[in-house]
Amino acid sequence: MDEASQDILELARTKMREAGDYTREAWREFIEESIDYYLEKGRISEEDDLDAIKEELVGMYEEIESEEVEEREIGGEEEAEREEKNEELEEEAEEENEM
Repeated sequence: MDEASQDILELARTKMREAGDYTREAWREFIEESIDYYLEKGRISEEDDLDAIKEELVGMYEEIESEEVEEREIGGEEEAEREEKNEELEEEAEEENEM
């Protein structure tokens, strides 16, 4: 994958995370928006094979969606661990205050 396609991919992933929308249709929209963005910025041009870029990136939906689910699950586990640790610290502080 060339550098411009990689940039489009990363921008689309960011849009997906920010929107919290992990559907195939949303992915297609994020790819289109990202291509438009880089067209406006001059990073890519109409001379590039935009249809092929779009097709390749839209075709990566299953892989991207799977990675995003895994990252959300890992993030959820880390959040649960932080909450548990905070509860333990709060209980210890309450016990110290009672003494």
